[in-house]
Parts: sequence; structure tokens; C-alpha cells
Amino acid sequence: MIKSVELIVLITSFPNLIAQDWTVTDVQVVENQAITLTGDLVVKDGGSLTLRGVTLQVGKEYGIRLETGGSLFIYDDSHILATDLESSFPYFTVEGTAFELIDSRLEGCPSLRINTDGATIQGNVFSFSPNVMNIQASNTSRIRQWWEYLESDGFPSGSGTSGSTSI
Repeated sequence: MIKSVELIVLITSFPNLIAQDWTVTDVQVVENQAITLTGDLVVKDGGSLTLRGVTLQVGKEYGIRLETGGSLFIYDDSHILATDLESSFPYFTVEGTAFELIDSRLEGCPSLRINTDGATIQGNVFSFSPNVMNIQASNTSRIRQWWEYLESDGFPSGSGTSGSTSI
């Protein structure tokens, strides 16, 4: 009988600059690193990326995409932001199997689109200046509760609005 073994890659030393797309097809865990990305971050079907205490700066032409069948977990005071806070990185799209954004910060991303039933978002700070943050979410209870909290907290939705909110 052949047993399958899942390989988990814990990355303790990561390059500070990734000057290409970062494509995740296996299981990767990155902890306590500062990374500048000048390409897209793509988590593919079967890939899983966990960021703990990571500062990830994304270039203004690039974005983050979690594809169907992939998993992305962002925890423990991770900070996802644009390399140039006067501009922004254009998108953060979640289509994957599992997505968690917990006790972290998302800054300078005007579009967060979540289309998965496996999403948890809690204890975060969103800062969307100078752009409006356009949040689209699928009809799941956890996302709906989060969205109702945003609306009840006066989360700005009008054009030209800037600021931050804690979730």
C-alpha cells in the first residue's frame, strides 16, 4: 500500500523582493517577513498560502488572485498594502475554496471581491485612501454578517470618499 504525504513548506527566509508573479501551487507558510511583490500573487487550484505577521507590498500594476480550489490565510497582524500609498494595487479577488483574513490590515486596494462560501473576515483594519474600496461578497452568512457590520458602522460607499475602518 502506498501512503500519500502532504508536503508543507514553511518558508523562514524569503526574498525581500519578488520581481515576477508569485504563483502558489503547493502548501506554503510564510512568517514574519517583509516582501515587495512586482508581479501578481496567484494561488492556484490545490495551492495553499498562509501569511503570519507578513508585510506584503504589492506594485500598483499587480494584484492578488485566489483561484477556485486554492486557499489563502492571512493572520497575526499581517499588512497587505500598495508599494505606493498615493496609488493602489488594483484588485484582490477571492474565488477559492478557503479564505481567512483575521487580525490584519489591508491598505491601498480599491477592490476586494469575495466569491466563496469558505470565507472568514474578522478583526481587520481596512484603509482605502485615496480610493473608495469596492467590496463585493457572495451571499454567505459570515460575509453577510461582516457586510452588515460595515454598513452599521457607517462604512463609506460614495464616490470620492476615503478613510479607514476596523472590522
